[in-house]
Amino acid sequence: MLKRKNRLPTITFKEVLNKGRNYHSDIFSIKMVKSTKDYKFSVVVPKAVEKNAVKRNHIRGRIRSIVEEFVKKHPNKKAVVIIFAKKGSKTVGFTAIEEDLTNILTKHL
Repeated sequence: MLKRKNRLPTITFKEVLNKGRNYHSDIFSIKMVKSTKDYKFSVVVPKAVEKNAVKRNHIRGRIRSIVEEFVKKHPNKKAVVIIFAKKGSKTVGFTAIEEDLTNILTKHL
């Protein structure tokens, strides 16, 4: 579970959607704004990816655990990030998700 200080509040979510830069891969779309404060993350898995809520939550949990590890390894980089899962995230393994997400985050932060 992400710490409360690393979760993205609703008000900031809307701002990032409007002002954030887009980055894409086969598994994710990411909206990101660099920040001077701590990391803030939000993970979105739409119904178009998986209709079953339990499976959507499973995908969301995988992504959150990867984000937690990323925050621990890179405490100096700061950003506000929204991660949108694509349909490919449903069938891909944990290690592929981890590689893809860490590559995007390290490259663009």
